[in-house]
Amino acid sequence: MGQPKLEDYLLFKMDIFKFGIPLIKRKSIIEYPEPGIARYYVIMAIAVRDTMLNDTGGYASIAAGGIGQRFVRIRLWSQKESSFAFSIKVYGRHVAR
Repeated sequence: MGQPKLEDYLLFKMDIFKFGIPLIKRKSIIEYPEPGIARYYVIMAIAVRDTMLNDTGGYASIAAGGIGQRFVRIRLWSQKESSFAFSIKVYGRHVAR
């Protein structure tokens, strides 16, 4: 979502992988910034890339916050019985409070 520009900073980067479990959908919630951390940047772009190469990867959605906000909560989940692997990047700009 969004397109990072030259003046945007890479605020957060994470690679996450979870193994598949029979009959189960794997789930994870990623938050930036972590709860309790000051929020000095406005989010300008979010990139979530499924890195599974065999079409058995997962899905991602923004559960809260996002572009134009100072936080984001990203929900990740796998297909049933499958692993998931994502690369997540959040870009933003410093703004005065």
